[in-house]
Amino acid sequence: MIVLGAVRENPIVSLVGSIASILFWPAMASARRTRKENIAIRLLEAPLSRADTAKEAADNLRQVLGETFSHDYEDRQKSP
Repeated sequence: MIVLGAVRENPIVSLVGSIASILFWPAMASARRTRKENIAIRLLEAPLSRADTAKEAADNLRQVLGETFSHDYEDRQKSP
């Protein structure tokens, strides 16, 4: 839409295209984060099904959650 507005010299069409482009990236980031968390929750089923006791389940959960979310935590700590 931005190109169409520039070709037709219509600033309103360009503005609408710019707004749509700006709103796309936060929505895409949110969708990716939601998908990653959804997959992580599904992956929790395997360690829980292997556990015979509550202690084994807790240990397995700590290990899986640490492996899954530690990168996100470290990335957030590095960013300003």
